[in-house]
Amino acid sequence: MNDYVPQIINAILQQGTVHYSDIERITGKSKKTIVKYLNEVQSAVQEYGVELIRKSNVGIYFEGNIQKLSSAMGDGALQDNRGTKEQRQLSLTTKLLLAKGPQTIQDLADTSFVSRSTFEADLKAVRMFLEEHKAKLHTSQNGIQVIASERVRRRLMAELLNMYWGQPTYLDNRRQATHERIRVPSEINQFFSSKTLDKVLKSLDEFEAVTGTLLSDYEYQSLAIHLVIAIERISRNEMLQGIAEHVTLEPGTVVLTAIIERDFNLTIPKDESQYLNIHILAAEENTTDQNEKKSNLSSSLQENEISAFLRANLKQFDETLIRNLTLHLVPALKRISLGLKLRNPYTEDTKRFFPLAYNRAVDLGFKIKDEFNIDLNDDELAFIALHIEALIERTERKTTAVLVCSTGLGTARLLEQRMKKYFANQIDIRRVVSVQELKRAPVNEDMVVSTITLANMDKPVIVVPPFLDTSSINRITEMASGLNQQKSNATAFLRLLKKRLITFENRPMEKEEAIRTLGDQIERAGFGKHGISDAAVQRESLASTAITSVAVPHAPIEFVQSPCIAILVNPVGIRWESHTVKVVFFLAMNKEIKPNIDQVYRYFNEILEDQRLLSHLERATSPEEAIEILGGDLND
Repeated sequence: MNDYVPQIINAILQQGTVHYSDIERITGKSKKTIVKYLNEVQSAVQEYGVELIRKSNVGIYFEGNIQKLSSAMGDGALQDNRGTKEQRQLSLTTKLLLAKGPQTIQDLADTSFVSRSTFEADLKAVRMFLEEHKAKLHTSQNGIQVIASERVRRRLMAELLNMYWGQPTYLDNRRQATHERIRVPSEINQFFSSKTLDKVLKSLDEFEAVTGTLLSDYEYQSLAIHLVIAIERISRNEMLQGIAEHVTLEPGTVVLTAIIERDFNLTIPKDESQYLNIHILAAEENTTDQNEKKSNLSSSLQENEISAFLRANLKQFDETLIRNLTLHLVPALKRISLGLKLRNPYTEDTKRFFPLAYNRAVDLGFKIKDEFNIDLNDDELAFIALHIEALIERTERKTTAVLVCSTGLGTARLLEQRMKKYFANQIDIRRVVSVQELKRAPVNEDMVVSTITLANMDKPVIVVPPFLDTSSINRITEMASGLNQQKSNATAFLRLLKKRLITFENRPMEKEEAIRTLGDQIERAGFGKHGISDAAVQRESLASTAITSVAVPHAPIEFVQSPCIAILVNPVGIRWESHTVKVVFFLAMNKEIKPNIDQVYRYFNEILEDQRLLSHLERATSPEEAIEILGGDLND
């Protein structure tokens, strides 16, 4: 079974109905390839009494015994026994983290059921993952083992649990007594038992009821994961120690500690209580206690402060973005300042599919650091980027159209209403005119929709009946989509490429060297100012721009003389934190490019989504070949 098939099945089960665009985001593949995956899905689900339905203008969904299929997915019945690369690396990390002593490489390789070369690649990825989380993989004559403090071990366990569980779907019904249906993955049953998890969730429900605290789903999951790990570690006498500052515990912390001690018949040490107190502090804004008016007032003032900050520092915004981003940032900044960070399961997808929004989120992240002295990691920036992407899509220019009718006002208005019903978010209807009116005024709209055939038009014309049948709707959709992806996008991007800014290496490199190689090249060519390399390295240290085998570092606009894109191709690979990057696009943009920035990023999105194109680019050996692969003519 293809690795993507279980992911597609899960997406359909969770969302009910999906579309090709949703599956493109999951797989990064073309529609033609997705059709093949869906055929595999259809074969896989049939034995569970389920049929895959694909309907135009409706979507892709399941019919039949969906509960049986859902249970099979929960039991892992439809997973490939070898697992995906991510699943193998996750399992290997878990084994090493839980091991009591050194493990031989041979034993670990034997239990992975993959080739030695594949295992070594997995082990390299695990080593980098551990290093990112301040742990080390120590090698001795006895084998390899994880070296980390108790606090780091717990953070790693929490990260692994988040990865295994993915989206906290079980939380949607947590108040409907669904605890017993939660399945603990077999790979992590050494972390804790399902019985422990069930008791913790019931304790948390009691805590909410007693204190009036309303935990968000993120807070609920974070606190649940912390507690199940802490309880198991305390029961094994693996204690947290050395909390730098002991503060007076929040009333909520005292209540939750008492509930946990009662339910699990144990004593929570002082250091453990202090760490638990951080979680409660992060969630205290949501209390419903009427005596907390002072806290609520403080929160209101904080919201005003954040709103004012956003208005002063966002170049493009509307009231919806200010409101939504403020509601996100107020608790987020407080949570981060207390040392609690959330894992974002969509970080890689956000970087890949919304690079413009992510770039703007990074810019905002720098300003947040300057203003509030709070560092935002990749996951936090990706959350912000989703809000910014929503703004971009709300304000994106629609295709414009003129409607032409020759049979009277009634027919014209019927066509107009039908067009608005089906294309409100895609097409802006500028005029409704007769044929004679059309002859008297030039057509400035992008397309013409007419109930009669028109000759000698210099704009695309679609002839439709006034009631818009299915065939007409499909033809208009295709036309509008085509117009939105016209060649101007490619032109805007490709004119930023220069022959002398395309470099090739064939040796192992590190992230900083790659960035400086391109930054120095941009400066020497007169496109960048002195210091551009240092600024780009600093920016990358705040948030990694690596997306699978591609990285997209940016230069702050104040260091850019003229907009350009520099490229480094290295088939051997560049170590970029947990990624091995083979193509680097160094984006140097300034205000000159602002009128065309959306076009540049639209075309760049297409490049990043085209895995076949990127594979060809990784093998390019000359600037001429690279630019030809990217779809352009050579510029000096």
